[in-house]
Amino acid sequence: MFRRGSPKLNLILSKASKRKNSPKVSPKVRPTKDNGSTSSEKTRAAWNPAMEKTLVDLLQDHNTPEYRSQNGWTSEAWNKIVKEFHEKEKYVSFTKLQIQDKEKELKKAYKLLKEARKQSGASWNNERGMIVAEPAVWANIIKSHPNAKRFRNKSFPLFEALGELHDGHIAEGTYNFTSTRLHNPPEVIQDEKRDEETTNEDEEARTSAAVARNKEPTNEDEGSSLTRRAAAVPRNKEPKESKRQRKSSNIESIMERYVEIRAKQIESETAQSTKEKEDAQAKDFSIKSCISILNTMDVTKEEKVRAYSVFKNPDSREIFLSASDEDPKSAMMWLRNEMV
Repeated sequence: MFRRGSPKLNLILSKASKRKNSPKVSPKVRPTKDNGSTSSEKTRAAWNPAMEKTLVDLLQDHNTPEYRSQNGWTSEAWNKIVKEFHEKEKYVSFTKLQIQDKEKELKKAYKLLKEARKQSGASWNNERGMIVAEPAVWANIIKSHPNAKRFRNKSFPLFEALGELHDGHIAEGTYNFTSTRLHNPPEVIQDEKRDEETTNEDEEARTSAAVARNKEPTNEDEGSSLTRRAAAVPRNKEPKESKRQRKSSNIESIMERYVEIRAKQIESETAQSTKEKEDAQAKDFSIKSCISILNTMDVTKEEKVRAYSVFKNPDSREIFLSASDEDPKSAMMWLRNEMV
């Protein structure tokens, strides 16, 4: 024990007081790992127009009541779409999430262009697959829809095909139409209702007449009613089938136009690349470069004059300059041989 008031006791009490009043330090917490998407799923996939068309084709193939609900494609449908996509595009490996994200991106682009083309003064060019408008009209479009700026000079050939997929599945205003692929067209439904109402009216009229004559409806009356109903069914089916045929034909024409546009774009890009290559080659093997090399060699004025005629040929210029880099003497010997 220490005597009360001793320096050593005071030091011990002071240290104890400091430990008591010092704030407690919380233990370090390691950040938890993200259990969500993997890094490969978050990586943005590199798509090209051909792969986008493949995806839209598969979405069209699975745009049926079996695979499609009001909120989009079912999980079973997506599994089949992903599998068939990789069977068609064997050199890419996208996750299901990446393919679903691309579908959402295409849908978003379709909705954007659909709203943008409603701008007064704007029109849609089916051949080019893009909005056509004056600069002032485009300024108004971009003001209302800033993201539409990227489509000012860029075609979107899949617009109509996406319209076939999403019109009726995209809520617009206070209405939410259902897809024409999943249900009968409105005009067919109206025809069916009219035929049904007419048949019911005929039934009621015959029944009333039979009661007035104090007898039940005859088998002959029932037979004629069944005949009229049977005749009404083909009439209702014909517009439905023709509607589907028109829709299928429309999709085929859209895809053909898309392929044609892409072929023209590739041809234009190839021609531009060839021209740039030729221009670069002409610049590298120019007459000026040949004369500059010739001036460094031991030649007479007469030989220079004759060499100018040789330099008129692009192939001769290329041979002379290439040989000069490796062996100037051999290049000069070749040039004198060409000047003969």
